[in-house]
Amino acid sequence: TSSWSVVVSNSATPTITFSQTSSKTPAAVIGTAETFSIGVTGLSTGVTVQQVTVTLERTGEVIFNQSSPGTFATTKVQAGDILTLRVTDSTGNVTVIQLVVDQ
Repeated sequence: TSSWSVVVSNSATPTITFSQTSSKTPAAVIGTAETFSIGVTGLSTGVTVQQVTVTLERTGEVIFNQSSPGTFATTKVQAGDILTLRVTDSTGNVTVIQLVVDQ
């Protein structure tokens, strides 16, 4: 016996942008604040963003957890760190992308 589930959705795949917007001092200098920007566009009519989470892969720590995209700054990243962005929309669709922190 085997079973599986199939999810059918009419919602469009959104466009996710995730970028490091500041690097005045190299992120290699621990304690230097780096700023990141998250954007979500192209959602189907009536579909909204429900949750946006950014996790620092090196430690597993969630460093951004909001109900909408935006801009945030953190001193917890170092050059070469990987940040994982997870966006969940109102239909339950999840999009995951990663960003490597610039030096």
